[in-house]
Amino acid sequence: MSFFNQFSYIVMSATVLIVAGALLWNARKIPAAMRIGGWLVLLIALGAFWFAARPTDTPEVRTLSDVEARLGRGTPVVLELYSEYCLGCMAQSSAVEALQQALGERAAVLRLSIHTEVGAALWTRYKGETTPTFIIFDGEGREARRTNVVPSVAQVLGQTP
Repeated sequence: MSFFNQFSYIVMSATVLIVAGALLWNARKIPAAMRIGGWLVLLIALGAFWFAARPTDTPEVRTLSDVEARLGRGTPVVLELYSEYCLGCMAQSSAVEALQQALGERAAVLRLSIHTEVGAALWTRYKGETTPTFIIFDGEGREARRTNVVPSVAQVLGQTP
């Protein structure tokens, strides 16, 4: 099941392309060049959407040490473990960016793909099950909350149970 969660965009795109290909193949009234062109346009559109909508890692986090250095420094940390091929992760990407802006300096948001070395290590360490996973650490570096939806500012700052 985790394969379909972590690679849901690829599964969905492949399904759309296969169905569209089958429909276009059977549309004999449409010239072959137009059928192939239509399918290629769809392929390019799906690729462009993925490129534009996929979440991206926090650039200043390159090693486990970078993550560990952020924990327990008096500021809450939101660790998002995501897959860049996950539809849910793509859908929540703009909400994570809004959370990051709303928190400002009051908390750090670290975004890491589970397909990178650091993200995979954290995924294993914190026993991730589905993407996205948001783990909120309090200012002392202890796990305070875990969720699969973007947390609110109040949840990150420990103002709600």
